[in-house]
Amino acid sequence: RVSPDYPGVVGYKGILLEDSGELGRAEEHYRRMLALHPDNPLLYQRLGYLLFRTGRAAEGETVWTQGAARTPDYKPLFQTWAFSLLQAGRTREAVAVMGRYLDAHPEDEEWAAMVATYERMLGAGAAGP
Repeated sequence: RVSPDYPGVVGYKGILLEDSGELGRAEEHYRRMLALHPDNPLLYQRLGYLLFRTGRAAEGETVWTQGAARTPDYKPLFQTWAFSLLQAGRTREAVAVMGRYLDAHPEDEEWAAMVATYERMLGAGAAGP
C-alpha cells in the first residue's frame, strides 16, 4: 500500500481533484504537499497551472518561477508555463521561458527548433506581444 503522501503520487491526487472540479481542494492539496515535498516538480507545474487558468496568472507564474529554480531539469514545468503564456497571447514572455530551459539544455534539439520558430515569428512581427 502506498501512502497518500508518497512523493511519486502526491501530485496525482491534486490532478484527480482538479478533474472532478474541486479546484479549491486541489490547490490546498498542492500547497500542503509542496510544504512536505519542496523538490517535487509536478506539484509546482500543476499548482502554477491551476492558479494561471483560474485568473491568478501572476501567482501561477511565481509558483512556476519557484519550481524552475528548484527543479530546472523538469521540462514539463517549462512546457506548461510557456504554452499557458502562448494561449494568453503573451508570446514574447513564452519565448523567454522557453529560452530559460534551452539555456540549461542546449542539447534539446526539438526544443531549440521550437524556440527558433517562435523567435523568427517575433522577428517578423507575426506573433504579437
